[in-house]
Amino acid sequence: MKFAKFPYFPLAFFCVSAALAAPERIVFDTDMGNDVDDALALSMLHRFQKEGKAEIAAVLVNKGAPEAPVFCAIQNEYFGNGSVPVGHIADGKTPEPGAFAGKVAAAKNSDGSPKYPLPERARGGKFPDAVKLARRVLAESEDGGVVYISVGFLTNAARLLESPPDEISPLTGAELAAKKIKFFSVMGGNFADTKHAEYNIKEDAKSAQIFAKLCPSKIYFSGYEVGDKLRFPQSMLDEKMRPGNPVNAAYKLYAEMVNGGKSDRHDRPSWDLTSVLFVFEPELFGVSESGNVSFDDAGRTKFSPSEGGKSAYLKIPEGRAEKILEKLANAAAYEPLN
Repeated sequence: MKFAKFPYFPLAFFCVSAALAAPERIVFDTDMGNDVDDALALSMLHRFQKEGKAEIAAVLVNKGAPEAPVFCAIQNEYFGNGSVPVGHIADGKTPEPGAFAGKVAAAKNSDGSPKYPLPERARGGKFPDAVKLARRVLAESEDGGVVYISVGFLTNAARLLESPPDEISPLTGAELAAKKIKFFSVMGGNFADTKHAEYNIKEDAKSAQIFAKLCPSKIYFSGYEVGDKLRFPQSMLDEKMRPGNPVNAAYKLYAEMVNGGKSDRHDRPSWDLTSVLFVFEPELFGVSESGNVSFDDAGRTKFSPSEGGKSAYLKIPEGRAEKILEKLANAAAYEPLN
């Protein structure tokens, strides 16, 4: 196992920072609704915020469905953080609602009232533009004070980097990222089987190409092969969460879809959760040598080792999978009402 010696953020830096630093200021960029691991990853962030480890500055939605930001707002409200702003990309990929976002948003109590109320700022279904929100959060943050976690398509991230100066900041998006973003933690790519494109990259390969080319900050990719080895134990949700928790409800709806309506039981790969956990416990993972990542038009991943490269990808060290999975499960199975 080779570990990276990055000029900016070696693992030793991460470990010391985790023990001494203030809460990590997080921008969470998600295709909420396409898979339920997004909801679990956001649940982790809410737990870490409760524990004083994270500050969720914004949730950005890179999925086009209007139900996606509504679900994010519902989840934020349920977890006690309804003031977290949610931004949406109106013309994003995959405009269909998916297996759970619309159903959870439309759920009613026996008296007809909404089962999952929205925070006041999200009522009416109007959400700010995701890139505008990202620019505002970065402009208002300390230099190097933001970690950008992307667990869906890289549409928002690419548009952020391409964004021109505006009333929010005289800096371009790339300049804002260089100044304000400590690093990107990205669930995307396939570094074990480069002949096969990973979903998040394949669905918007053009944006992935732009992001990889323009990004001025360090990028840590968690590829398909990492989360695929970590099957989330649904039994943890049964044990820790109330049945009415929107994440628990979403998980069962997604499991029903996977099983063709025959069962609501399924241990899902933990893809998105790994990109969250790495931010807070990087010592659990192996990290490749530094290099540069690119994607072809089909979304296939190419990693080119380079001592001065800005990218690296995560690995699961031998014998570490069980411990990582335990950490993921305990963090994601969060019930704020207990």
